Amino acid sequence: MKRMLALVVVILAFTVSSEVRSAGQGIEDLARRQYDSGLSFVQNGRYAEALKDFQAVVDSFPQSAAADDALLAAAETDALLTENGPSVKELATAKLAELQKTVR
Repeated sequence: MKRMLALVVVILAFTVSSEVRSAGQGIEDLARRQYDSGLSFVQNGRYAEALKDFQAVVDSFPQSAAADDALLAAAETDALLTENGPSVKELATAKLAELQKTVR
């Protein structure tokens, strides 16, 4: 009986362990796809959309392998935005001012 119980515990542990690994791999895949989407936006000159994707990776998947890459890409993309137009800070400030006008 004890051997049977031990066998069941080992089987359950193995099953849970492989499910956790699969979930972890799924998270890595989602993070990488979001990061790749950001790269695609950068290649098409859609920097604001790229920043959203990179930030989503950092916020939603901070422990993923793609998080560091996304953080660096976000900084580089923000620099591109600054060169080619208003910075993200300027855009956010303008949007906030616009929203405050509608509230009044």
